[in-house]
Amino acid sequence: MKLSRQEEITQPFVLTSDDLNKVYANLQKWLSMINFDISCKDSLDREFSTLEDLLQFENPPQKDIRSFCLRGYSHDHQTRASIYFNINSSRNILISIEGEEDAVMAINNSLEECLSAIRPWYHILSRINFYIFFYLLLIVPLIIIILGITIGIIKLDSNQSLSPVIVIHSIFKGLLWGFTPPVFGYIFSWIQKTYFPMGSFAIGQGVKRNKDKEIIRTVIIIGFSLSLIAAIIAALIFAL
Repeated sequence: MKLSRQEEITQPFVLTSDDLNKVYANLQKWLSMINFDISCKDSLDREFSTLEDLLQFENPPQKDIRSFCLRGYSHDHQTRASIYFNINSSRNILISIEGEEDAVMAINNSLEECLSAIRPWYHILSRINFYIFFYLLLIVPLIIIILGITIGIIKLDSNQSLSPVIVIHSIFKGLLWGFTPPVFGYIFSWIQKTYFPMGSFAIGQGVKRNKDKEIIRTVIIIGFSLSLIAAIIAALIFAL
């Protein structure tokens, strides 16, 4: 019996040389002709016939790896498999396997173990849409206020006169609140893309780049965020 799997996955990943060595060792049991392709920041594609050649690639910043593909065939071409990684924000991992049952099951298990191993601790933060998040922070309270006014829980002071100054002030305040979600969405999306990316290739010089970003992630960004949250909670407690 023959089996196959064709699937596109969205998952944050940090791919290291150790991960590649493990996958390669498992796939060698079923595939004899395995090659590796990468596309880089300099818009050039590079092909390697052995894993050793790939791991010798320096991966400098100007040639930073953007995508990686491993593909292989069995001697009789009855079994074939490929896995593709990209730094895109959606459908960034593509898996294709077909062949005899035993081979497909073993290869699929190996790839699943790899996907589990390369998922970073910040994988949830990598998938948040901060534009939607900040719009919800604005819209949800607004809906609650409107509903409160509609059913009479919140009452407006109808005796207050509306002077031109108050009207202009209200308009500018509304515009300010309206611009808040896209501005904060852009800032946090930049931080997310830079320090919590969907895909990272910790190979060659990419190992140091990933370690440097990990320090910024854990010490600066997460540390500052926790301190800010703690300060806000403390302020609320003392205010009560």
